[in-house]
Amino acid sequence: CIIVLIIWRVRKRRLDAKTIPVKNAMVLSIGIGFYDENAQDAEVGYAADLDEGVRRDIENTIKLFQNKLKYDIFPNYRDQDITSYKAEWEKEELMDFLKRKSIELDEGSYDALIVMMSCHGTDECILTSDYKKISKIKIHRIFSESGKSRDIARIFIFDCCSGNKHREP
Repeated sequence: CIIVLIIWRVRKRRLDAKTIPVKNAMVLSIGIGFYDENAQDAEVGYAADLDEGVRRDIENTIKLFQNKLKYDIFPNYRDQDITSYKAEWEKEELMDFLKRKSIELDEGSYDALIVMMSCHGTDECILTSDYKKISKIKIHRIFSESGKSRDIARIFIFDCCSGNKHREP
């Protein structure tokens, strides 16, 4: 199975479509469902845990991209079930993970990148378990600033709100 991406561009008032077959995508499925109320240097206030919903998002990502389309999913959730998927990420840990995957993407044979994040958010940022913010643009740039990843399809899906300010300190 493969995914075919259709890219639409408007040129001189005309809509052009370009298809890109995707046979070997790197898929990053990140769920942040636990938040440490005692986190030091929190950048925002309290956020309720999202454990069950976040892990269900990971499960659905695995079913589609790993089981059906046979793409590589990271982190590796093999031999785990919905109750054991990683759902706690501190800012430094997540940034290190994304940077490592960016390097692997450049060195590998992947023809697409799909990044899926399910978590709380605020002000166009995601919220990590230690109540730190990472801008969605920064996450995108981790992958767009490197060499090869600029030549492949990149899809970023953020399943998080942009914040309603009720979590601000």
